[in-house]
Amino acid sequence: MSNITFEHAQMLAWNLVKNSLGTCTGSLLKKHFREEEFGWIFYPNQELNFPDNSILKNELIVVTKKGTVRTIVDLSDNTKKMDQYIIQLKKYIDLNGE
Repeated sequence: MSNITFEHAQMLAWNLVKNSLGTCTGSLLKKHFREEEFGWIFYPNQELNFPDNSILKNELIVVTKKGTVRTIVDLSDNTKKMDQYIIQLKKYIDLNGE
């Protein structure tokens, strides 16, 4: 399977937010994103007031270059923990061929 483009990854993340909210008003993703060797990390726009039971309330969206979409805990307020988590996530993605 070939790698997806950034635009495709962004669309997958956008669709996850849209489906979680049930609406598409406003900016669903922050403009800021993080690019990693395995893919991209997108930041949902928290100003959208996600419901308390939404998986995206305190999570980020990871889209791998193979098109796998998952959420991860938002550790962006602690750079050291976030970087450690990303190292482990990369190992997991590499091991599973995602």
